[in-house]
Amino acid sequence: MFVKAIAAVVVLMMCLARTACAADLWADAGQLREVRRCGDGVLYETDASHGTLLVARVRGSHREMGRQYGCLLGDKIISVMQVYTKASDPKDIKKTLIFRACRNVWKRNEPHVPKEYQDEIIGIAQGANKAGFDVSPQLVETGIALPNFSDMHDKKLMMGGLNPDDAKRLGMGAGFDFRTTCSSFAAWGGRTEGGRLFATRDLDWESKTGVGQYGLVTVYEPVGDDGNPRNRYVTFGYPGVIGAIAGMSEKGITIGEIGAVNTVETQEGTPWTITMRRALEEADDLEEAISIIEESKNTVGYNFVIGFGDPLRYGTPGFLPGAVAIEVNGEFTSVFRDDDPKERESAWIDADGNPVLKDGEQVKVGLPLKEAVYRADASFDLRIRRTQTASNGPARENSNGDPRESGAYSKRYAPNFYMLDALAKGEAYSSDGREIFAAGAPRLISAEETLRIMDAVSMKDSNILAVAYDATSLEFWLAYESMSDGNWKPASDNKYARFRLRDLFSE
Repeated sequence: MFVKAIAAVVVLMMCLARTACAADLWADAGQLREVRRCGDGVLYETDASHGTLLVARVRGSHREMGRQYGCLLGDKIISVMQVYTKASDPKDIKKTLIFRACRNVWKRNEPHVPKEYQDEIIGIAQGANKAGFDVSPQLVETGIALPNFSDMHDKKLMMGGLNPDDAKRLGMGAGFDFRTTCSSFAAWGGRTEGGRLFATRDLDWESKTGVGQYGLVTVYEPVGDDGNPRNRYVTFGYPGVIGAIAGMSEKGITIGEIGAVNTVETQEGTPWTITMRRALEEADDLEEAISIIEESKNTVGYNFVIGFGDPLRYGTPGFLPGAVAIEVNGEFTSVFRDDDPKERESAWIDADGNPVLKDGEQVKVGLPLKEAVYRADASFDLRIRRTQTASNGPARENSNGDPRESGAYSKRYAPNFYMLDALAKGEAYSSDGREIFAAGAPRLISAEETLRIMDAVSMKDSNILAVAYDATSLEFWLAYESMSDGNWKPASDNKYARFRLRDLFSE
């Protein structure tokens, strides 16, 4: 009894030595309360730290899932699009500059969008209209086009048909603050408890808009044209934004994305959020997810972190989780494995792609690790980096091209490296005077460490959505920004809700 008491005290002291115990970081998701049904689709709500969280489950072909989605969420689609287009009244959405720009972008995207997703868009409008909500296909297309141009370098690519004054306003953001300060990491194997894959996705975008009240988990249970079920999965975002800005599949595929503005870009391609949904729905393993992204017609500068938790083989000799970072622009797609030599040898370069020498030596900037990948804005494939404006990129006006001088590198990319390295060595790590990890024995990454790492690199003025994945156990931790009595809190400062994927599926 005495030994057990001493052990309990030690555990308590270890917990208190950290910033907060795991129980302070998250709580299990509350009971789902049914709001309405439309065919096989169901809309639920549950209580979360930011307020009410919506959970919509749809099932069937893409057209059928669309009809259910529109019926369940039509009114909220209108509300979200009103926020994002800055319309003073829902009836004025189509008059706004953002809506008109999205129409120009969509005209270029549409030929590259798979037919089943175009069918889904039509289905959403049909379902919403039948339920009495004035949702057009164009409104849904806005929710796809908007995330695909917010990280563009040359806004003229979406200005066709706009008068010069409107074009100038749009080039200045049209009152919309397009932030590109996201981050993502994944770790597995010898770095984590049980070798499981843990990953994150920080969405740092325009905050304080009120859109957080419409935070949505969408549960997809798709059926192909052949009548056979496809992979079930969840996405996180907002009604009407039907692509995957974050998500996890039952096969353990996870999505992280970071805007990485690049001068080599086009809109003659597939919106990235549609490509990410394809990866969740179609990929059975990491290599298949990589192939989907490589074969897609990518458009503008982005970095992705794609994870695979291999849940079906957990506990067997064949268990093989992993993750990659993928860098893209309008011309190149580059895949980085863990401890990738390309990243290790990546150097500070100028706008011509030539290494910048210090004391006659190249300045290496990559910080890869084994059994982990992580990204902020900076690209490490030198073909892509040469034309970057993000992260003090060489293509940026009056830039020396050194990524280490950017916040993306110094506040998000490098800290991921240092925190993962500190945990493996049992060393302390602090950020801005705040202790993130105390010194002690080497520490394996669990959900708690994952959330702490994500919190340390999230941008506290723009973090609107934060999600952590255990892609092996198929659990996720989710938080949205909140506004209460005029006081705004970033997502990563709110308590996370923990979900188990199996609890969200219909069977």
